[in-house]
Amino acid sequence: MAPRSKKMEAASRVASESEISQSSGNSCASETTRRGTTLPQTTYCHYLGGLGTVLDRMVRIPKLIIDCAKYALVGSGNYYKKRESHKSNTRPLSLKHLYYFAAGIVVAMATVDQYTVFKLLTPLLISKIPWHTGAEWKQYLDIYDGFVEARLSHCEHRQISTRYGSTMVHVCGSATDDTVMLLSGTRASSLMWDIVANHAELSRHRRLVLVDHICDAGRSVPVACPDTANDHVAWFEDIYAELGVESADLVGYSYGCFPTALVAITAPSMVKKVIHLGPPFIYGNIPTRMLRKMLLATIAAPFPGLGLDTTWLLGSTAHRTVDEVAQREFATYEVASAVPYNYFHAIPYELSDAELAQLATTNVTAVLPEYEVIMDVQQVTSRLTNAQIRVEIMKDAGHRVRIEDPDSLLEIIARLLLTED
Repeated sequence: MAPRSKKMEAASRVASESEISQSSGNSCASETTRRGTTLPQTTYCHYLGGLGTVLDRMVRIPKLIIDCAKYALVGSGNYYKKRESHKSNTRPLSLKHLYYFAAGIVVAMATVDQYTVFKLLTPLLISKIPWHTGAEWKQYLDIYDGFVEARLSHCEHRQISTRYGSTMVHVCGSATDDTVMLLSGTRASSLMWDIVANHAELSRHRRLVLVDHICDAGRSVPVACPDTANDHVAWFEDIYAELGVESADLVGYSYGCFPTALVAITAPSMVKKVIHLGPPFIYGNIPTRMLRKMLLATIAAPFPGLGLDTTWLLGSTAHRTVDEVAQREFATYEVASAVPYNYFHAIPYELSDAELAQLATTNVTAVLPEYEVIMDVQQVTSRLTNAQIRVEIMKDAGHRVRIEDPDSLLEIIARLLLTED
């Protein structure tokens, strides 16, 4: 790996100091504190943390099944009998049971909304291992730092203190105003925006701020996660204050569309322009086929050996084959998918008609991939059009457009950001 720049070392040192200051007097870090040093107890604590996570998740499963029953989450064995002819001979029996359990949850969608189901299952995704500790985190952060040195060395790397922890941002471009905040999809981190940071015209005319979500993969160090709309506004306010701005353009990709939408709705004065790229969840329900896979991945989270993780899910959204460069990016995402979270970001939900009406008062454009599988493009287009929100259909693109066709995506982002409305 290439040696890190002094700017990146300084930012990482701030993060480490933040982790140290938040750790308790215990020999092991608690769920709400973390350790940034390598004391003799670190290996022992990590082992206990990993064991505790496995046992804790296993204990939760019976309770989750009971809770699901309370929400009328009951499936029929005959309903999915037709899938018997398609099952693989190599598929483990436990996987079949998990699949039927997920299918049962999907059948119950008539009585329980998708947000409630994902909220109910979120405990399965939470680890006891402290943030930024353990082999998985080390492997990922080494890759992250090497990528920053190779692709973002011209940017300023800053750890911004917020009420939710230390947020890593990479500030790129020569402009002193016209700030653009870019938030990524789950597990993708600020690294996915390197194409924007290296765009010559954008770098000359915009101050580009690539943000690691406070409770997602990256160099941010959380002490809590923003949950409500007001929480997200407060998190943005802290970042704005450190950057010296009162309003900015907001760009969100996939999950990043959710926090940017909440801020635009709740505090429109903080927003100049909003661009949503491949926005799942917030504009319409997830189609049943993809929902079934997402629920299966959530339920299988305590059993990483099954391989049903976010990388598997991302593969399910593929529209076209990728080249060697994209394969390397996909490999980085795979490493990011393995890191444990003892904090978990807010679950996105479908915005109400009233919230859409409020969002429409800002300058917002939704870019929908033509072959998106995490939403019904036709229904979402109709709903947004009725709400007077601009919609662009990105031709011959799927949800993985950042990996599959980065040049076309960059062209759209640059055009929308540089156009004066």
